[in-house]
Amino acid sequence: MILVLAPTYAPDDVIGPRAAWVAGLNVAALRAAGFEVSTEVRPEVWEGLGFFGHGNERFPEAAGGVNALPARTIERVRGGWLHVFACFTGQEFGPEAIRSGVATFAGYREAIEPRWDERTIPPGLRGALEDVLTCVTLCLAHGRAPELRRRLRTATDRVIAWCDENPGSADARLSVMVRGLERSLVLLPS
Repeated sequence: MILVLAPTYAPDDVIGPRAAWVAGLNVAALRAAGFEVSTEVRPEVWEGLGFFGHGNERFPEAAGGVNALPARTIERVRGGWLHVFACFTGQEFGPEAIRSGVATFAGYREAIEPRWDERTIPPGLRGALEDVLTCVTLCLAHGRAPELRRRLRTATDRVIAWCDENPGSADARLSVMVRGLERSLVLLPS
């Protein structure tokens, strides 16, 4: 079983709804690949966990800035993988997750700025962007962590090429954001 979490944040939060959309993309991609996925915490051990939301150096954040993945939750992923799509979680939280028994961690060393509006992403760009936003989780779920950086680079290059070929068709910050994801990715053990 794979657990995918996307906390609900304050109504005026701009990032939370984008993170929830990314979580939904990952749930759909995992299910399409044949994985059993839950979006509710249950009393079982998970082979993997994807978290999509806010974060800081020390932990992924639930509403109110509290730790969304405390030790008792991380223990249920012992020997499995953890993808934390949240700002700065690759700094201190990632190494701590590995020390706690997570076999593979993917997170981000810098801020993630998902400030697009998913309703206005041009159809020609949507598939490439979805590949960027799901390839890390899919690689981890398939046990293909060694291929992860190459797949993310390929997906990122597709988004940037589309944006370059279609100037003005998409938010210019999108190219910067996807390249930032690629550059900021922390994959442990390295």
